[in-house]
Amino acid sequence: MAKDGKVKEREIWVDTIRGLTILMVIFHHSLQASSQITYIPGRLFWLDWIGDHFWMPAFLFCSGLFYRSKLSKPWAVTLESRVLFCVWLILVWSLFSWAAETAGLDLYPWGLTSDTSTLRQGLGIFFPPYGILWFVWAILIMSVFARLIVALALPLQVLATLGVMVALSYWHDSPQTAGSFEFLLYNLLHHAVPYFMLGVWLSRPVLTYFTRPSRALAPLAAGLVLTGLLLALSGPEFPLKSYFLAFALTLGYISATRLIAEIPWIGQTLAIIGALSLQVYLIHEFFVALIFAGVASAGLTLSPLVTLAVIASLASVVTIALSVLNAKFGPRWLFATPRWLTRQIFGQRFTSVKQT
Repeated sequence: MAKDGKVKEREIWVDTIRGLTILMVIFHHSLQASSQITYIPGRLFWLDWIGDHFWMPAFLFCSGLFYRSKLSKPWAVTLESRVLFCVWLILVWSLFSWAAETAGLDLYPWGLTSDTSTLRQGLGIFFPPYGILWFVWAILIMSVFARLIVALALPLQVLATLGVMVALSYWHDSPQTAGSFEFLLYNLLHHAVPYFMLGVWLSRPVLTYFTRPSRALAPLAAGLVLTGLLLALSGPEFPLKSYFLAFALTLGYISATRLIAEIPWIGQTLAIIGALSLQVYLIHEFFVALIFAGVASAGLTLSPLVTLAVIASLASVVTIALSVLNAKFGPRWLFATPRWLTRQIFGQRFTSVKQT
């Protein structure tokens, strides 16, 4: 996810992906919250299930696309722009999450994980991750992993990645794995490891191929056809069905969004939101929870769709507005490593490295 509101010309279509995807993530969490106070039609959950196969893969693929350029730079650049950056975000937003729950705000009223009912203490505040903070942990882990294997030939990188996925699969299925840690492992296995690394490996050809929007038509058609075949012909026991379906949907989604990026106003607006997607992502859950708590405590008898629309639209507007204000006026430390800390650890030369 992009950290600030500056959009490079070649990144506009990628920020369009980020912008549309973060709105879908807010919709997803609003849907989950709404289901606790009203009946949600099954077709909406089916659409949500479909979306779950491509929105986080798309985010992580985009992150890998632009991490590729950092792999040829000194280790200090990775340590400053990714490791220190992610560790800082984890510290700050874990403390905010802990403070919110200490104050009585249920950040995940639909019971995201089995350990959310117990107030965390000590190092448990920071790990396993609070809900959505799994994404920051995933970026941290994948950035280090990609850096460690970059010197290997591509076939060996692929084998190393598959080996990690096999290990994660066994770890995830272990009876001792539960709660937020299981949630982290699931997302690493299904989203972060495969799609971040695909973004790294395919960075140059993808960025080159999609310079012409019309080229998106072929992969869009392929993604739609493959998705249709998987949904229509494969049963629940089809080997690796979730992986194939996620790949097909992600391929189609990225291609479709490349075309959407060319639509006047719509593409540009989504790109602006996408350039602020990190801020929106980290903020939105607090406001989904607050708006849900307000609707629930008011005892309003709204229809399911109105309830969902109220929570999703208010959460989107408020978080985007706050993200824009923060980008213009700060405080900077909410979404970026403080410059004094970077200078203290790395010296003056690395304080201007962009953190993404």
